[in-house]
Amino acid sequence: SYVNRYKSLYNLVHILKESSRMRNWEIAFGAFKERPVLGWGPLSYGYLFETNMKPEYFAYIPTNLIFYHPHSTVLEVMSAQGIVGLVAYLSVFISALWLLFKKTKNSIGLILMSLLIAHLFHGLSLFDTPSGYLLFVFTLGFIYFVTTPQKTVVTADIQTQETMEGQFQGSNNSKKLLLI
Repeated sequence: SYVNRYKSLYNLVHILKESSRMRNWEIAFGAFKERPVLGWGPLSYGYLFETNMKPEYFAYIPTNLIFYHPHSTVLEVMSAQGIVGLVAYLSVFISALWLLFKKTKNSIGLILMSLLIAHLFHGLSLFDTPSGYLLFVFTLGFIYFVTTPQKTVVTADIQTQETMEGQFQGSNNSKKLLLI
């Protein structure tokens, strides 16, 4: 029934509000507000977590846990590199999506756009792992390959003369030079 669905949705929102992840997001956003332009520096969230931990958070976060990431790539970039880093981070996505939109008109472009958007949404609630980051870099490389025009290969004949002792002079060996 609708009442049960509403109750379960209310419970989900209530659980999310009181989760340790939400507390981490509050710390990261508070750190961003303190230094909005350049942030606190790369890999500084462990320090931010320890210094900005409020005593009432211990009701939600066990005391033996230390977080080194706010479980949001976007918030981590905001707190570590500020607006400058956030603009740079988002510009990678925007430029790759723009390249795909302008230069591809097939299903490969749509698949690559979907991968980029999925990676961005994944980063809203999780932090980057080496495997996810590697997939992202390979995706960007494949986007470059798909959107860059292919170079044509031109060959030219070059006539060379070899003169060696004991061999006859004037032999013409045709060699190919590869021009890209």
